[in-house]
Amino acid sequence: KPFASAVRTEQRIGLNLYGSARWQKARATHLEHYPFCPCGAVATTVDHDPPFTDSATFWNTDTWVSRCAPCHNSKTAREAHAKRRRSAR
Repeated sequence: KPFASAVRTEQRIGLNLYGSARWQKARATHLEHYPFCPCGAVATTVDHDPPFTDSATFWNTDTWVSRCAPCHNSKTAREAHAKRRRSAR
């Protein structure tokens, strides 16, 4: 699942950030101001780049990047693969 890593982080820190009204409003505002993915496609997600590690980094708008679903899913898969490789060492 594309958001599995972020959801695990969210669960680990014990917060329901993505489901909050605050996030929904912030996400919509971000996509309104930054409607395009770096690839040029219309963005549908707000990505944390680098991934958030706690509630402070979750809300740090300097780490938010608008992405289309294919770019977000690809980036998330690369991050998960890199994390698995690091933990296997």
